[in-house]
Amino acid sequence: MRKGSGIAAGNGIPDGSGIPDSNGIPAGSGIPADNGIPEGNEISDGNGKQKGPAIRGGREMHIDLLRSVAILFMVEVHIAATFRPSDVSPSDALGILAAAIGGLAAPLFITISGWGSRRAISRRIGAPRSDLVRWVAVRFSFLLAAQLVVNLIASNVFNWYTPGILSLLALCALFAVPLARLKTLHLVTLFALLILAPFALTSLFAMDGSWTAVISTDNLGGWLGLLFIDGTYPLLPWLAFFLLGAIIHDVEQSEKKQVLTLLLVLGAGISAAALSVALYADQTWALTHGDAVLTFFPANSAFMVSASFAVLAAVQLLGRLKPESFSAPFKMSFSRIGHISLTIYLLHFIPLRIIAALHLEPSNTAVAMGVVLGYTLLWWPLSMLHHRYANWFSIEALLRRLSSPTSKDE
Repeated sequence: MRKGSGIAAGNGIPDGSGIPDSNGIPAGSGIPADNGIPEGNEISDGNGKQKGPAIRGGREMHIDLLRSVAILFMVEVHIAATFRPSDVSPSDALGILAAAIGGLAAPLFITISGWGSRRAISRRIGAPRSDLVRWVAVRFSFLLAAQLVVNLIASNVFNWYTPGILSLLALCALFAVPLARLKTLHLVTLFALLILAPFALTSLFAMDGSWTAVISTDNLGGWLGLLFIDGTYPLLPWLAFFLLGAIIHDVEQSEKKQVLTLLLVLGAGISAAALSVALYADQTWALTHGDAVLTFFPANSAFMVSASFAVLAAVQLLGRLKPESFSAPFKMSFSRIGHISLTIYLLHFIPLRIIAALHLEPSNTAVAMGVVLGYTLLWWPLSMLHHRYANWFSIEALLRRLSSPTSKDE
C-alpha cells in the first residue's frame, strides 16, 4: 500500500487460537450453555439430520473457512494497493475490487475473533482466576507487540506507533471478560448502540478521515484518540463487529436462529434504503474517505450496517452447508489457511515491503491483476505445506503455549 492510495488497509486478524478443544461451560457462569457435543461429532436432531454447524477435530469448519476467506481478502487488498499501475483510479476494475474486498475483510475478521473469544472465555469461566488473567494478559500484550512488528515492517505505510486492527483486538481481549457476562439480548442492544455511535462521534469530534490523519499524531492524547475514536480501526465503533461475533456464537449454541434472521432482515433493509438514497440523490455510494453514503475512514453507520449484513450473510451461508460439504479435500485444505491466519498476516507484509522499496510497478492493469491473484492464492499451498511439515511452528502455536492454563484441572 502507498500512503494516500485511497484503498483501505484491511489489516484485521483474530488471534487464531480462540477456538477451544472442548465445549463444556460451567453452570451458573452467566454465559449461554454450549451444546456439549464431543469433538468430531455433528449436532443432530435425533432423526439423522444436522441441526448445527459441522464440527471436525474440535473446530467448526464454517468459521475456519470464513477466517481463510478473510485473510486472503486482506492479502488481496494489500498487494493490490502496493502493486498497481500509477494511472489506476478507485473507479477502475482493480480499484473497485480492492476497495470492495478491503471493506469486508476487517469486519469479517473482527467478527470471527469475537466468536472465538466468546467460545474461549466461556470454557475458562469456571477455571482459576489466574488462568483467565493469563489468557487475557498474553493476548493483550502479544497483539500489541504484533501491531508494532507490522508497523515496523510496513513502515512505508504506517508510523511505528500507529494503532491498527491488532491493537483493536488487544483492547477487545480486555473487554472479552466483562462482555462474557452479558446475555445475548444485552449484546444485541450494545451492538445497535455502537452501530449508531458514528452519528455522535462525528458531532463531538473533528474527524478528518484522510490517511495521514488516521495514522499520525504528535502526542499521547492524539494516540489515544487514534486508538479509541478516529484512527484506522478505533474501538468506537469497531467493537460492534466483535460483539457481532459473540452474538453469532450464542445464537448458534442456543439454536435461536430468529435473532440472526432479524438482524439480516434489518441489515438488508437499511442497506437497500441507503443505496436507494444514493441513487436518488446522485451521490457516490461508497468511498474509503470522502463524500459518500458509505465511508471507511471514518466508518460511518451506513458502512457499519452494510458490512454487518454482508458478514451475517456469509456466516449464514456457510453455516447451512451440510456436513459432507466439509469433508471434501478441497474445502479441508482451504480451511488450513485460517489455522495460521496471524502468521500469514505478519509474513505477507515482508514481500510487500520489498516491492514498495524497489518501486516495482506493473506495465498494465492485466499484469497487476495477475500478480494480485497469484500472490493472494499463493498462501493456500503454503498453508498446506505448513500443515504437513511444520504444523507445530507458527505464531498461533506460540500464542497457545504462552496462554495455556497453568492449573491441572483445565
